[in-house]
Amino acid sequence: MKKKIAIIGGGIAGLTFARCLSHENYDIDIFEKKAQFGEIGAAISVFPNALCVMEELGLLNEVVSLKKFI
Repeated sequence: MKKKIAIIGGGIAGLTFARCLSHENYDIDIFEKKAQFGEIGAAISVFPNALCVMEELGLLNEVVSLKKFI
């Protein structure tokens, strides 16, 4: 039986946490108050420790490719 996990917030941390659990035996629901994702005109920083996690998840190249917005 899958364990149920509720993640509150679809920001970087919530989505990364969901990705971390996606290979395990979990039924994940992400709750976000916004109806859809999109640009809000704000900058974000991703620090080295977070980049290490992104690399382990196989997402680093995709994250680094977003530098075009810098």
